[in-house]
Amino acid sequence: MNEDERAELARLRRENFDLKQDNEFLGKAAAFFASKPRNKRNSN
Repeated sequence: MNEDERAELARLRRENFDLKQDNEFLGKAAAFFASKPRNKRNSN
């Protein structure tokens, strides 16, 4: 593997790590909001 390929691999690994963290955060946020009761407005 040449130097450019190693640099690309390192970049992709960092990006993959960041995306996994984002996905984990979004999953937790979705679970948080799904567990909260929804406020329903009366139309009267």
